[in-house]
Amino acid sequence: MARKTALLISVAMVFALAACGKKAEKVTFKAGSAIAANVEILVSDGKVGKSAAVMEGYRPRVTFAGATEDLSCVIHIANGGSIEPGQKGPATIECEQDVSLDPAKAVFDLSEGGRKIGGGAVLISPTK
Repeated sequence: MARKTALLISVAMVFALAACGKKAEKVTFKAGSAIAANVEILVSDGKVGKSAAVMEGYRPRVTFAGATEDLSCVIHIANGGSIEPGQKGPATIECEQDVSLDPAKAVFDLSEGGRKIGGGAVLISPTK
């Protein structure tokens, strides 16, 4: 519930800044830091998706919106659990490189072997 509230506050901040004519500054996460996110795993249809659950410590390639390359990252699923295909769940993403995001476009795709298997949204906490 707290993460959903943080996401709604982040979205509201972006709209408020846009209404004031100000552009939201990029948010940077240092390599190895935990990036809170909601992750969705797609059901396999032969072209995209996955047929098995994603477990704690899964290492997909992650492409953030606006990025030109994918990154090596580890997915840490809340409570050490798993996310089944067709399901969404809270997780943290830990990348080997720094990640800079536009708060208005804080989404990402997950891929495995060049195939899209899911995606999600970064939960950006508002700054004071």
